[in-house]
Amino acid sequence: MSGQAFAGLFILYNVLAFGSQPIFGFAADSFRAPRFAAVGGCALAAAAAGMAASFPTAAIIAAGLGNAAFHVGGGTIALSLDPGKAAAPGIYVAPGALGVLAGTLLGRHWNSAAWPVIAALGLLCALMLGVRTPAVNYGRRAAAEPPRFKLILVLALVAIFGRALAGTALVFPWKSHMELLVALTAATAAGKAFGGVLGDLFGWLRTSVAALLLSIPFIVFFPHLAVLAIFGVFLFNIAMPITLALISGLLPGNPGFAFGLTCLALLAGSLPSFNAILLPVLGGKWIVFSVACLAALSLYAALKNYVPGEIKCVN
Repeated sequence: MSGQAFAGLFILYNVLAFGSQPIFGFAADSFRAPRFAAVGGCALAAAAAGMAASFPTAAIIAAGLGNAAFHVGGGTIALSLDPGKAAAPGIYVAPGALGVLAGTLLGRHWNSAAWPVIAALGLLCALMLGVRTPAVNYGRRAAAEPPRFKLILVLALVAIFGRALAGTALVFPWKSHMELLVALTAATAAGKAFGGVLGDLFGWLRTSVAALLLSIPFIVFFPHLAVLAIFGVFLFNIAMPITLALISGLLPGNPGFAFGLTCLALLAGSLPSFNAILLPVLGGKWIVFSVACLAALSLYAALKNYVPGEIKCVN
């Protein structure tokens, strides 16, 4: 496969995996079937593993759609475990970074049959069907949203877009060292996992905005120093579950669509860095600094004007 064809499949996967999530989320909300979405997503991933050797394009499509379906199905359940809190969705999304790294390493070094992957995903499907899920509030909004609702939503999405744009434009020259790459990935996962917990304990605004602002010097001015950059990446990811819970709070009764909307903003912020011409420009020190500061400012404004539970639902 040529490099251009491979890049095309890589972009296709990301567009499907993240861009189609609002559609899957809307469908899961409409049919009130988050468990079906999660299980169906795992089944599509298993199908992708089986087709990968002979039909790579079909496998990419199945894997992308499977990722989208699973993400919003599981995300809906995670958001419903403790409504109005960021801890559970943060812990849910955190292992994704570890999975991407593990999948990359397996793809490079493991040429065995696909059946172990298919069997593992099949077992996970069976477990998801057998485990009791929490009640999901699909009630309708009892009254019109407050006048600033749309502004808060836009500000939150801008914050996600800015974080994605800054994060994908960063270049760490030491990532070729396996130990440091693993540490970087672990820091990404830990930031998401602890971000929701810390936010619930100390407040969403002070936790997310402070962590995001503190991360900027480490990731912008010291990317060549692995220890400092890894710590900065940990801080940088703390805001992620908080913005997720925020948007879910702005769209009560639509947890799947809310989850998908955050991923669409993430895709929009990541796509410019896929362009070989734009990447050197976006990766400029002061461009990343400005974009990250804009993300922090947008998040601050969104959370400052957000009142938890203000938009209520009735069944």
